[in-house]
Amino acid sequence: MDLYIQIIVVACLTGMTSLLAHRSAAVFHDGIRPILPQLIEGYMNRREAGSIAFGLSIGFVASVGISFTLKTGLLNAWLLFLPTDILGVLAINSLMAFGLGVSGEY
Repeated sequence: MDLYIQIIVVACLTGMTSLLAHRSAAVFHDGIRPILPQLIEGYMNRREAGSIAFGLSIGFVASVGISFTLKTGLLNAWLLFLPTDILGVLAINSLMAFGLGVSGEY
């Protein structure tokens, strides 16, 4: 029962963070924040913004996030929230952003 509650909490959390990234309200990665106004104003499309978000985040996920998790066995915030930033920015609507955030972590 405890495991199911943990899974539901993490799924809701990652879904909400992806939704917030989609709406440009909040992102985990500080490097993505400067490009969000360009996305909102229409100077950049979601594919370009997602490409930038991926490029900025993949190094952290690969080097720090995965190695920390493998070494300690603890779930790292970088592994949860950097991918949800990417998925949220790439999603074409709010429902898809939430769904990708929930399913992207499992």
